[in-house]
Amino acid sequence: MGIILFFVAFFAMSLNAQIEDANVFQERFVTKDFAYSKVFSSERNPKGMEFDHTGKLLFVANLYGKSKYKANVTVIDVENLRLLQDIITPNGTIPTKENYAANGTVEVTITEDNRFALITRLQGCTKNCGGAGSSELTGSAIISVIDINSLKPVMYIPTGGQGSKIMGIKPGTNLVYVTNWFTNSVSMIDISAAYELPEQVEPSLYKSALKKVIRFPRKSAPRGIAFGKDPRVMYVLGFTSKKLYFVDTEKNEIIAETPHYIDSQVGEINFRHMVLSSDKSKAYISHMKGDAISRIDMSYVDSLAMDIINGYKQKLDEDFWQNAFIPWRDRSNVYRNLLDLTDYSKEHPEMKGASYSLADPNTIALDPTNNCYLYVSFRSGNMTGTSALMHGKVDVIDVCNDRRVISLTAGKGPTALAVSRDGKVLASSGFFDHSIHLYNSQEIKFQYESIYGTPSPAMKHMY
Repeated sequence: MGIILFFVAFFAMSLNAQIEDANVFQERFVTKDFAYSKVFSSERNPKGMEFDHTGKLLFVANLYGKSKYKANVTVIDVENLRLLQDIITPNGTIPTKENYAANGTVEVTITEDNRFALITRLQGCTKNCGGAGSSELTGSAIISVIDINSLKPVMYIPTGGQGSKIMGIKPGTNLVYVTNWFTNSVSMIDISAAYELPEQVEPSLYKSALKKVIRFPRKSAPRGIAFGKDPRVMYVLGFTSKKLYFVDTEKNEIIAETPHYIDSQVGEINFRHMVLSSDKSKAYISHMKGDAISRIDMSYVDSLAMDIINGYKQKLDEDFWQNAFIPWRDRSNVYRNLLDLTDYSKEHPEMKGASYSLADPNTIALDPTNNCYLYVSFRSGNMTGTSALMHGKVDVIDVCNDRRVISLTAGKGPTALAVSRDGKVLASSGFFDHSIHLYNSQEIKFQYESIYGTPSPAMKHMY
């Protein structure tokens, strides 16, 4: 059955818009021209990662740790290309075979002042994950707050939910919002107390830091999170519901939700990860189901959010998605809402220029120094790798010209992804082979721009 499924996926023809490639660049360069020689071995299944603001440290959240089911975080010294430290986070429920991921650390975010690294732990499971699985400490998932200077945990905070994943820090505040995947909620946490702790304090549980749990509709599975131009408005992706939710962070309640999205060509898709441009005018969304990315006009979305907050509008119109999408130009010079990314490079160890309909785009990151470059990791298969490719890819996309710069080979099942604030280093993890890869993204951009010119966010799309 697995072989049959593989070949069905292998030969499946994509219906959405395939991207134009930078063929001249790709004829001259391959992955090894930009990959650092050092490939790091993390603990088991690196799931999320983030650079500190200096770009000198890379924090990697591992689903498993050195001892079986022991959650931990790997820290890499990027400047000297060495593994610096493994930070152990608290162990909770002893998982069973069915809920093996209950202890897993999954995502990383860094506070605005570069003082703390925040790590979510999946801790806690629903019946679909093999039992209650709630933490021995809190009855819910937790966030570990790690001091970046000492690389030591200073506090643990319950999220009030289960399956906690992606975090968003409300700009200009110490308020952290975290999506709870299993329990359909978003938690608001105040980490102000972390700044008041004495040095060399032993970490303990701070239940009072959890301020609010915002309930979401059943089976919404909240995942990606971002703040609008007015930080009062927070946007949350519903992975399973295929909706975008608008949250008023002054009232901490959902004020609107978009219509369920079904693409006219691809059909059902889901919503995983979301990043915004520096000026908040555009958002990019990854769609694992659909094997694509989309681009959203956030000026339009923000204006609707403020109309609802100010009482000028009660709900979103049915044509929301039609107006919100910024179409992509495909290689046939046709404009479509979803950009197909199922094809693989000629250097790929398994696909060699073919297409694969289980590409599974995961994490996306926008280059901070030039918002024209979007990085996309592709797990290329499901959690176990069954009936799927074991090697994936990381695409570098010029979103100002709708052109793929290069597809990097990046271990087995690339999942975690991050780019340094200076735009010089790109990092990705191999989820299945427990590897961490670093690339010279500055050199990629330099060589690409020497051929095609420097892309600019001011470029106008022809739609």
